[in-house]
Amino acid sequence: MNNTTYDGTQKRMPATGNKLLLLFLLAATCITGACYLIVRSEKYISNTNALSLAITVDIIFFIPLIYFLLIRKSSVPKITIIPVVFLALLAASLLLPSGDQEYIEKAKILLAPLELFAIGFIIYKVRLTATEYKSLAVGTNDFLQNVRSSLYKILGVKKAADIFATEISVIYYGFFGWNGKKEMGKETEFSYHKKSGYGAVVGTFFFLILIETFSLHLVLNHWSSTAAWVLTLLSMYGIIFMFADYNAARKRPILIGDHELQIRIGFRWFISIPLENIRSVQAGAGKNNSGKDYFKLALIGRENIIVDLNETVTALGLYGISKKFTSFGLGNYKRSCTKFKMIKLVYGSANV
Repeated sequence: MNNTTYDGTQKRMPATGNKLLLLFLLAATCITGACYLIVRSEKYISNTNALSLAITVDIIFFIPLIYFLLIRKSSVPKITIIPVVFLALLAASLLLPSGDQEYIEKAKILLAPLELFAIGFIIYKVRLTATEYKSLAVGTNDFLQNVRSSLYKILGVKKAADIFATEISVIYYGFFGWNGKKEMGKETEFSYHKKSGYGAVVGTFFFLILIETFSLHLVLNHWSSTAAWVLTLLSMYGIIFMFADYNAARKRPILIGDHELQIRIGFRWFISIPLENIRSVQAGAGKNNSGKDYFKLALIGRENIIVDLNETVTALGLYGISKKFTSFGLGNYKRSCTKFKMIKLVYGSANV
């Protein structure tokens, strides 16, 4: 079931879904915390066999059962119980000492069919998503929007789809986004990354992160090799993320079609605005724009185009983050474009 429209308008999960998730997290935390205290107690040492069995059952079977009972009459897909089971298995493995995991090993054997089903289900969903993406790519070559729309339809869980779409885009733009082909059709484009000096900023941070990561890795390695490698991996992910955002900014310019304005800021934000919703376009250099209804959309630096809208629109961002606003600012355009050309192209009757 598709939970969003292409223009970024979202159909949110009912509030009860979020409440159920919080209730489950509270219950799981209480159970896991109690088990942790038991493992650390003297009674555990004298009753290791019985208590390790009880802890295994509580975490691996009882916690997923609570999750199922909470979601069974809600709109949350029942298939989501599978990752809950595997997370519970991981939690039990981390909680119990390595020598007391006999029952965890037996649980793994019992859960082997579920693991095979999960692998098969993932392969099936990946193939469906690829097929859906190919069908959408015929109409538009916007990679991020096509992936997001495909995942909305295939997964049916909007938040999960947004998370997966963001991570897939990081990989795609970070590793495969270096070609110069822009993701656009016949619309008029406005690039925003050249005048901002964003490439120089990304390059500078790249070298700074490399130097700092190398130095901190050597220091942390004396204390904990695990912590050192975790920091290094996070730093490498940060570099890939920066490259992905830069490539997305190059390949995804702002587009003006016959009926809509598409604001695409790297892969951070996507907004589709009908041209008739634009009330005014004006030069914004030197103006101090603030307020909850104003949204700064300059890649970096200050805005030099301010657009006011007749009605509120919603921006769709990374990991499903959204922002509602009635006016916004864009930056890094030539002044001739700012004051005249863009107004003419955006909306002939817009006020100056």
